[in-house]
Amino acid sequence: MLVLGAGGLGACMAFTLSVDGIPFDLVDHLPSRVARVGAAAGGVMRGRGHPDGEYDVVFDLSGSESGLRAACKHTRSGGKLCSMSHLDGYTSADFLLAALTRRDITFTISYLNGERDRLRVAASMLEQEWGKDWDGIIGVVPFGEASDAFEARREAPWCKTLVEIAPLALGDEKSREA
Repeated sequence: MLVLGAGGLGACMAFTLSVDGIPFDLVDHLPSRVARVGAAAGGVMRGRGHPDGEYDVVFDLSGSESGLRAACKHTRSGGKLCSMSHLDGYTSADFLLAALTRRDITFTISYLNGERDRLRVAASMLEQEWGKDWDGIIGVVPFGEASDAFEARREAPWCKTLVEIAPLALGDEKSREA
């Protein structure tokens, strides 16, 4: 199994596969992300600089045309490819029909990333299985640094960046009015 992309969705997929003990390869353009996920996932994950061979099942979570092209290339004939990438709108996916049909690849795309019942299961899994090992894949930045974090998100060493918003102090009327 191959997971392309170690951003937020890729990290969630890696978490799910590792909880279930399913071996997988993970590829991302940032080695630091692969290393962070690898430290959390333990022995079920192999980090790669690039895909190695063909896979029966490929998850494209890269968010890029080059990632989707790599996913097509590395899905074996008769295999399954699931893309959850949200391409930037400036790319063309004209290559997909030829890449998929000639090799009889089953292609699934999920744009909304889940139905309500599946999201409940995912939330339950996160609550029950998330541990300190997985905390290293998330960066937390103060609200004042949110703009810089957004600009650097594709190069951030973390798989997902969260913005910390300080709670309003009780009795602070000016903060409430803003």
